[in-house]
Amino acid sequence: MTAKAAIAVHAFYPDVFAAMLERIALLPDAHALYVTTVRDHADDLGRTLSRINRPTHLHVVENRGRDVLPFLETLPELKADGVETVIKIHTKKSPRRKDGEKWLDDILSQLLDPKSVAQAEQAFASDRTLGMIGPHGHFLTSSTYFGANAARVLSIGSRLGLGEAEIASHGFFGGTMFMARVAGFEPLLQLGFTRDDFEPEAGQKDGTLAHALERAVALSVTAKGQWIATMADMDTPADPQDRYSFAQGHRASAGPLGRLQDIGRRIERWVRRAIRGERRA
Repeated sequence: MTAKAAIAVHAFYPDVFAAMLERIALLPDAHALYVTTVRDHADDLGRTLSRINRPTHLHVVENRGRDVLPFLETLPELKADGVETVIKIHTKKSPRRKDGEKWLDDILSQLLDPKSVAQAEQAFASDRTLGMIGPHGHFLTSSTYFGANAARVLSIGSRLGLGEAEIASHGFFGGTMFMARVAGFEPLLQLGFTRDDFEPEAGQKDGTLAHALERAVALSVTAKGQWIATMADMDTPADPQDRYSFAQGHRASAGPLGRLQDIGRRIERWVRRAIRGERRA
């Protein structure tokens, strides 16, 4: 029987992947594991996966598009296999930051916690309009953390049918790790991004299509008519945050205009939550 829940991992760093597997081992064996990696690590990861007691799929990909392109290329397979919800993670390393391990641990301790995963899957089953659940404390306001990606994010959001104000006040999960309903990415896939659209890997810190899509994948969920929550509160639409303890220089500058924008975003989010409360009543 094809698994209805899965885990998608881009395993660029085998040592981090080995540590991830210790957490993944605590999740139900029915969660199929879809792994992408580069050719240099394929043989080692293949041997590792052969010893795992769960359905596994290993695909070799080009080192392009960071973890985002491999995920986009995996989505059609997930859909074909009947997977309904997926935990999307990757072996993130941040050599330029001192708190990189703490950052990753905070995310994985939420997304791979067996109790939290079970609760999230129940939340997805209870509300078909719930599209994404991500780690608490990592849902960021798009416009505050556009970085060098504003034009691309606004363009992608517009192509998804969203207005500029909605795109700017939207949120995204820093690091592109979350649980989500596979169907929520259909609008994004319909935009037809190809491998050639992604820049060759050159250690870029910001400004690539992968960085833009990190900030745009959640827009696809909204374009699908679904809503987003965090692991801390799976019954309420998530509020993007303007302050992020793990931020690395992408925060927009403060000032009177910035404060007015913050107030406007809070009002807009309050209205959206009030409307949603009426619909659920």
